[in-house]
Amino acid sequence: MQNVKLDVHAKLMKAYKEVPDWWFYILLAGSVFLSLLMSFVWKETVQLPWWGMLFAFGLAWLVTLPIGVIQATTNQVSPILLIFCFSSLPVRHSKLCFRCVGKFNVKFFLLTS
Repeated sequence: MQNVKLDVHAKLMKAYKEVPDWWFYILLAGSVFLSLLMSFVWKETVQLPWWGMLFAFGLAWLVTLPIGVIQATTNQVSPILLIFCFSSLPVRHSKLCFRCVGKFNVKFFLLTS
């Protein structure tokens, strides 16, 4: 890596310090906290229980590697398997919230890694 010629953007980015890991951990904890708070405070609007939020976060963490491998080898964006286990809730709001928490987190993980 010492002999690699840097492009213009890499040279400009060398002027900035690298972001420490603790900053990302704070953002992760804050987003989980705000999501859980949202599921408690706006229960009627969100219609996704707190355990559904945690399940969506866990599922996103679990499937990031397989989806990343599929995307890297085939150049296809595979949709996340949306497991709908909230049978007593209306389909629209809880499914949308689950998809936002699950699928978009996987997309963000793949873009930033």
